Amino acid sequence: MKLPMDIKLARLRELMKTASPTLSKGDQESGGGGVGLSAYVVPSEDAHQSEYTAAPHKRRQFISGFTGSAATAVITMDKALLWTDGRYFLQAEKELDPDHWQLMKMNTPPFPEIHKWLADNCSRGSYVGIDPTLISENTWQKWGKELATRESKLVPVSQNLVDMVWAEAAEERLAYEEKELFVYPLQYAGEKWEGKVDRVKAQMEEEKCELLVVSELDEIAWLFNLRGSDIEFNPVFFAYAIISANQNPLLFVNQSKLTSEVKQHLEGVVLKPYEEVFTVLDEMVQKCVEQKLKVWMGPQVSHALASTVTGKDEKLLLVKNTPTKMLKAIKNECEVECMRQVHIKDGIALCEYLRILHTNLCRSSTGTEGSSKKEFTEISGSDMLDGLRSQQEGFISLSFDTISGSGPNGAVIHYKASPHTDRKLCADELYLVDSGGQYWEGTTDVTRTVSFLSSPPPKQVETYTLVLKGHIALAELVIPEGVIGYKIDCVARSALWEIGLDYQHGTGHGVGAFLNVHEGPQGISYRTNAHEEGLRENMILSNEPGYYESGQFGIRIESLMVYRKHVTKYTLHEGKKFLKPETITCVPLCRQLIDKSMLSDKEVNWVNDYHQFCWDKLTPLAEKQGKTELIEWLKKQTQPL
Repeated sequence: MKLPMDIKLARLRELMKTASPTLSKGDQESGGGGVGLSAYVVPSEDAHQSEYTAAPHKRRQFISGFTGSAATAVITMDKALLWTDGRYFLQAEKELDPDHWQLMKMNTPPFPEIHKWLADNCSRGSYVGIDPTLISENTWQKWGKELATRESKLVPVSQNLVDMVWAEAAEERLAYEEKELFVYPLQYAGEKWEGKVDRVKAQMEEEKCELLVVSELDEIAWLFNLRGSDIEFNPVFFAYAIISANQNPLLFVNQSKLTSEVKQHLEGVVLKPYEEVFTVLDEMVQKCVEQKLKVWMGPQVSHALASTVTGKDEKLLLVKNTPTKMLKAIKNECEVECMRQVHIKDGIALCEYLRILHTNLCRSSTGTEGSSKKEFTEISGSDMLDGLRSQQEGFISLSFDTISGSGPNGAVIHYKASPHTDRKLCADELYLVDSGGQYWEGTTDVTRTVSFLSSPPPKQVETYTLVLKGHIALAELVIPEGVIGYKIDCVARSALWEIGLDYQHGTGHGVGAFLNVHEGPQGISYRTNAHEEGLRENMILSNEPGYYESGQFGIRIESLMVYRKHVTKYTLHEGKKFLKPETITCVPLCRQLIDKSMLSDKEVNWVNDYHQFCWDKLTPLAEKQGKTELIEWLKKQTQPL
């Protein structure tokens, strides 16, 4: 039996009254109470700042009832607030209990940022508590400075208060299943881990750093050519790594997960228990302090880890994107080719699904339904698509929960169908499906919006075509290498902006190679990010403009693209490289939603060329798999406009 929301919050507030934050020596000497919190912050992330978390780490979901992947909860003695971004506004409005929670819309006036709200709403001299392992050092410093303007403090609370409430609740707290790690073969990785470590050490030498601490899970998996399954949809495992300039690398991981094959693969790596990272790091940092040597950590490292350095000598801590983050984002040629190939087999699965839906649901201009009239719902359709993916060779798992939204549910940007919301798919409603898979060769993420009418409503055709124009504009955009994605996001929105429309999410995110479906440090968004890196050759990003009409329909067109070197007519100066995206997703667009009269000749040619690309890539594998009906469907869908 689940604990009622009012009881959860009441118990948390009781713990806040008696909480003992870890205060600095100065605060203790000044008589700064040390007992009691005015506010307690509950992030979504785990100790590694993971976007997607394992079941036992879903603390924010437990305390708030909101199931989206990105949000932060703030609880005071008389308020409970949840901040989330535009992807989740509609979902949060549906899931939050309005009697106890208030939705705070990020990046949307007049809603303030979290740290500014805390500074303005907590009385002077207040303590705002948070688990120091769950907040990044970058965020800790930013919030701490803001609170200091009101003589308040952000303080670490080592014992997580939500964990204490959860332990007392009747709800079962699922533990993640301990599964063995496995080696990621060289035929897919393209480089041995020893070579990667050498490249990392070369960058450490440039920065004159003695130690590099790696805490983000996908970076560790990439560095050592290992994969795991500790977090659903993400082939990563809980671990920390420390790279020393003059010693063998250290990997902190649960030893029971290491097979003999993995141990042999890691010959030359010092293996330590996961729990020993703080003790070992503290000893290594002490030696750095004595010799005045720098320690490198990424901006997403937890405040708890960063404190092992700043607590001794903050001048020795270098906080910037780690070399592992950037090297992972720039794919090698082997990874690029594997990603090209995996999108062909993934395209077969999604196209077969769309063919089945069209066969059963399409309605002609005379109103005639599909002949077989097999019924589908959002959930049964999603299950079918998942099954089709699993039939492809090399399939490991989905890369995220399939977003299967019909009609108004398609307007919920990160919608997840449930038995309560499950909607029947029908010819009268647009259908948006955003899905992807994890394969040995790589990771996929693709969205298509389809209509089952031969003549969809004019508003749907108009907005789909405008979204398509933005998608084409970004897919054709030539850029100088190093341009920040923030500067080109408007290219995908321009057509929508001209008639006063927009969408409340970024246009593109990085994608890993059989790693996380959302990967930094690159991105294409209207929001700035102090630690975002410019776009480089062989980075892979999504291209996904959209439009969402609340209560009616949602439209998104998403394909993945790899930035490749582009030869230009002129050269600005020696060494200046230009890039152009190469779209690698192989799934046709929805023809009946395209108004050809709204497209330029260049845009029409792009659509026709893209459909020819889909035909050329998909039909050989479809023939090999004996999918004759799919080939006929593809032939119709890829005809020139």
